[in-house]
Amino acid sequence: MGSTRLPGKVMKRLAGETVLARVLARCAMIEGLDAVCCAVPVGAADDPVADEAHRNGCLVVRGSEDDVLARYAAAAAEIGADVVLRVTADCPLLDPGIAAGVLRLAAETGVSYTANSLLPTWPHGLDCEAIPAEWLHRAAGEATDPHEREHVTPFVRTHSDAGRANLVAPVPHLAAHRWTLDTVADLEFLCAVFERLRDPAGAGWETTLAAIRSEPKLVADATRAGARTRKPTNPEDVVATLARDGGLVRLRLASTADSPTMFEWQSDPRTRRHFRDSAAPTRSSHDAWLAARLDDPKRRPWIVLHDGRPAGVLRLDPVDGGAHEVSILVEPERYRLGIGRAALVLARTLRPEVRLRAEVRPGNEASAALFQAAGYVANGSDWYVNDPEQAA
Repeated sequence: MGSTRLPGKVMKRLAGETVLARVLARCAMIEGLDAVCCAVPVGAADDPVADEAHRNGCLVVRGSEDDVLARYAAAAAEIGADVVLRVTADCPLLDPGIAAGVLRLAAETGVSYTANSLLPTWPHGLDCEAIPAEWLHRAAGEATDPHEREHVTPFVRTHSDAGRANLVAPVPHLAAHRWTLDTVADLEFLCAVFERLRDPAGAGWETTLAAIRSEPKLVADATRAGARTRKPTNPEDVVATLARDGGLVRLRLASTADSPTMFEWQSDPRTRRHFRDSAAPTRSSHDAWLAARLDDPKRRPWIVLHDGRPAGVLRLDPVDGGAHEVSILVEPERYRLGIGRAALVLARTLRPEVRLRAEVRPGNEASAALFQAAGYVANGSDWYVNDPEQAA
């Protein structure tokens, strides 16, 4: 309740419900959660927040107003949490699917800190973080910096012993959007958005984005703050994104064990028809090609994983002028799931500072649409390019 820019902001109303009620309802929809707990400061000023949380069927734990880290740790201990998914009550457009993806990525990697905000790619207002409870309690016991006590996660996020993973947005150009609540202007924007959502209780990010993009004024309001500063990426961070079906898409370096699957994909007429050389390779020529690629660190292919299973191949080959040529192949049985688009977005995280380019042969409308969806622009009749500044 103590916001200086918008006092009582979580009790403001959006389409008939409080902001807090909107957030808690969306939290309850996150797959993989066992409980939703609202960590509320002690004191009479925040009693209405606690009462509203109770009214919405939520567990409530009260704690220090200033030592937010201690408050979170107390809440985790009270409910016996193994993993804590942290969201804030000023984000009424929180997407349960994104939050579930962060939880799945945390479980899949086993790292100490998983979020969707290590690199700003989503609209501000969809942020969430997953932390093992043991790390949260360690932070509560060891953190001494006031910034670490107020903002809960910096101790873990920056600790040398903590591995990190980040869930990036599967499409470009979202980081300039502001969907959070901190000012009167934010509230006016969010009210306008909720009025246009057919399902304000559960509309996901794509539905919300479509509603915003349908009206130029909403786009202007959403992007009024400008793009957030891009943080430098850590090559040791695990990076993933989401396919259209909500599955996690990741990349791993190819190995000789992948040769049979890659050969099968490359020999399939559905993928081969748009290759520069439409003739399928022999198994021996394919194995020799892959062996040479694996021996060259600059040209080693990546396997695209969809929920942990191989689903395609991504190549980033250095070419003249410092650019990298992108080639992508997706298993035909997994077409139209957004896996290719997701892999191209991940390619940009692998090579953040270079121009990426791709050749799209005439008549290959599906590939042209794929590269355009990933933020590439046409450059001549057969080429699409993506410069670093286009990825913001």
